Amino acid sequence: GATATQQLDKTGGIKFNIVGENGITTTATGDKVTVGVDTNTIGANIKLKYKSNSDAGTTQEVKLSDGLDFKNGNFTTATVGANGEVKYDTVTQGLSVSPDGKAGLPNPATPGATTPNGLVTAQDVADALNNVGWNATASAVGTGVASGTPSAQLVKNGSTVSYVAGDNLAVAQDVDASGNHKYTYSLNKQLKDLTSAEFVNPTSGNKTVVNGDGLTITPSTPGAKNISITKDGISAGDKKITDVADGDITPTSKDAINGSQLYKLASNTISLGGDNSTVTATQQLNKNGGIKFNIVGDNGIITEAKDDKVIVRVNPATIGSNITLKYAANGANGQTVKLSDGLNFQDGNFTKASVDTAGKVKYDTVTQAIAPTADGTAQVAPGSTPGLATSADVVNAINNSGWKATAGGNVTGTATPTVVKNGQEVEFNAGDNLKVKQTIDPTTGKQTYEYSLNKDLTGLNSAEFTNAAGDKTKITAGNTEYTNAAGDKTVVNAGGLTISSSTPGAKDISVTKDGISAGDKVIKNVAAGVNDTDAVNVSQLKDVDNKITNVNNTINKGLNFKGNTGATVNKQLGDTLEIVGEGTKADSEYSGQNLKVVEDGGKLVVKMDKNLKSDTVTADTVNTNSVTVGAPGKDGVITVKDANGKDGVSINGKDGSIGLNGKDGSSATISTVQGNPGIAGTPGTTMDRIQYTDKAGTPHQVATLDDGMKYGGDTGTVINKKLNQQVNVVGGITDTNKLSTKDNIGVVSDGSNNLKVRLAKDLDGLESVTVRDTSGNSTVVKGDGVTITSSSGDTVSLTDKGLDNGGNVITNVAAGKDGTDAVNVDQLNQTVSNVVNAAGDAIAHVNNKVDKLGDRVNKGLAGAAAMAGLEFMDIGINQATVAAAVGGYRGTHAVAVGVQAAPTENTRVNAKVSMTPGSRSETMYSVGASYRFNWR
Repeated sequence: GATATQQLDKTGGIKFNIVGENGITTTATGDKVTVGVDTNTIGANIKLKYKSNSDAGTTQEVKLSDGLDFKNGNFTTATVGANGEVKYDTVTQGLSVSPDGKAGLPNPATPGATTPNGLVTAQDVADALNNVGWNATASAVGTGVASGTPSAQLVKNGSTVSYVAGDNLAVAQDVDASGNHKYTYSLNKQLKDLTSAEFVNPTSGNKTVVNGDGLTITPSTPGAKNISITKDGISAGDKKITDVADGDITPTSKDAINGSQLYKLASNTISLGGDNSTVTATQQLNKNGGIKFNIVGDNGIITEAKDDKVIVRVNPATIGSNITLKYAANGANGQTVKLSDGLNFQDGNFTKASVDTAGKVKYDTVTQAIAPTADGTAQVAPGSTPGLATSADVVNAINNSGWKATAGGNVTGTATPTVVKNGQEVEFNAGDNLKVKQTIDPTTGKQTYEYSLNKDLTGLNSAEFTNAAGDKTKITAGNTEYTNAAGDKTVVNAGGLTISSSTPGAKDISVTKDGISAGDKVIKNVAAGVNDTDAVNVSQLKDVDNKITNVNNTINKGLNFKGNTGATVNKQLGDTLEIVGEGTKADSEYSGQNLKVVEDGGKLVVKMDKNLKSDTVTADTVNTNSVTVGAPGKDGVITVKDANGKDGVSINGKDGSIGLNGKDGSSATISTVQGNPGIAGTPGTTMDRIQYTDKAGTPHQVATLDDGMKYGGDTGTVINKKLNQQVNVVGGITDTNKLSTKDNIGVVSDGSNNLKVRLAKDLDGLESVTVRDTSGNSTVVKGDGVTITSSSGDTVSLTDKGLDNGGNVITNVAAGKDGTDAVNVDQLNQTVSNVVNAAGDAIAHVNNKVDKLGDRVNKGLAGAAAMAGLEFMDIGINQATVAAAVGGYRGTHAVAVGVQAAPTENTRVNAKVSMTPGSRSETMYSVGASYRFNWR
């Protein structure tokens, strides 16, 4: 069509009115007319076509007013945002590792529920692989010995386990000028991982219990109700909440409000705004009869009031024929498409697109199975489509893969390579005559399994030793054989000693019970024989030869013999003169090297060497100031035998050692060495020490009073204490009346170097706990309640008398439900929105049932004002904060209490409740939770 014509010379100028219909709006400003679209009404009957590349033959369509419904796919979650943003996120699932090194799915957030399946990120797989492993321990079989106290330890894949001192405790070390040391144990400023704590006022008998569910105060007064702040909400126990500060009133606020705020809110006015800065007349929120606005349509817009809605409609016949749809990926590469052409959803990397009726768009993740093999590795199905693995498949592959173990070397039985799966335990056993020691480095976590021989070897048939030069020693039952590299052999057994030369034709040299055979060898250094059975040397033989010529001259004179006492004895040649001793051993057991015949004044005097030389000396008593054993070139040895002739003590002059043989078969050798400098010594230096070596050849240094122990804590300098010195472990309280009679501290050994002092999860017998921060704020928990004092002296208290919030705002109040529950600002705003819900340019609907506020509105607004006044302080892990507030509106008052707790670092839960007393109580409550996580 066309407008009416106007003359160019028209008086007053030419004017055309450009108006919009069916969702089209016009605005004249300056020298231009802007034609726009009402986005709230346009497109009611405009259809959008769409299809997916995986189903290209099927085209779907949906009304713009209905819009596209992006559905969750296989392991994908669809979300939409402002400005046309559509995003599909892959559904991921974390992995957990059990204490025995097995991987699995994490426990569900809700007890009894099933953990959902999902895809696993590369980081989660890497973390799981770094935390799974196999368990190792040490034990013994047969006669084996396991040193120390072995225990099963998890060996992670490439990870190190560090052990720290006990939870919730700190130990400080102080050293005064006199060198006195003191250890002081104290609680951490922030207690963590406690199950519960109970506080009892010894005077009033009131009791406060703090646990993971919250805080409960039990008054000692019979019939008095408990005051609680738990995960289920807040119960004020019929007590009044006072000093509630003004709460923030914003669209997102959950603060409780007080009576003055509610009164001010009810006195506000409301009006509706339209185009061109037009507004309706204002109406007060507390208007008698309720608030009512008439919404009428114009220029193709029609309105209909029905039930609690005002429906605004547009004529869809002609609108949208050339409308284009803008779309982009992550805010980039913007594109447009006609609504009639629609969107075409394509397959992505490991995703497959599909569409359905009613505007449903779905992206499924392409998955590929992964499974373990019999040899401990993992593989995908041959020829399968590449894709992502589910967490369940990854867990199954991890728990059924591992490394192979088998036995090698001198194997008993059959050795079969066997797969050791992640999380399984490998036990290192010590067999007969062996022992195994398990050592765990407390710093690096490295595990060492050291095998060694027992000190006493039993059940052996033989043992052979070979040194670097090729000399061999072979020991069998009753026989010891020494063979050098040249082939010369020495055999010692019960029959004696035999030396065999490797030279062909050489005869053996033997010393046996049957005698001595020199093997055609010269016997050197033979002492002069004395007795008839003594051997004579060449020198004696020559003396006899020289004197034979003189024998005949005196042969008939005979010989006179006389001793120190007795008569003279004359013997003719040929007669026998017996010179006898009292010895009864074999002749080979005697030697004349200590005797000498000396001529003295015509007498032959038999004298004994002042320094006796003998292989052994046996005497019941030795009376002398000194005894020297040994000769030049020969080491001296002193042996003390028992009544049976068995060596008991031997002193060796070669190395100054003392050998001891016990009656029970035990033996040791005592010597001196340069050993550890002692606890006060300088590292790297040595000191003279006594050392004994057991019969297995293992040396042991003997400790002295200069040795001792080193004591260390989480902080402070290590204390060196000698033996018999005292170490004081103190807690800082000397008055026993101030100490709990309950056991709240335990000492746990970590099996390594540490005794960990740990605080009990359930504290008992405490009368109060005071917690202070660096700003000077403090919190005191007693049996009758909790008192929080700021650095300025203001206090907030929750006792059996009720909650005194100290003029502070109570925040994060959950919506109240029961009659005694608190209400929050959201509930207040909801009540107000039931009166009128209109704001800005977009009008969705107006509640036309706001004509009966009356007493219930006053109570609701008062309760909402009280909940708006609730405000929580910042808290840390395992901490909780309580808040209380009061509110009022038009003479109606309400009280609200709230609690917020932090069970974990990234989780916050809160509960709020308000109550308006009267003949008919009105209550509000709210329960909320928040979770913080890393987006990337």
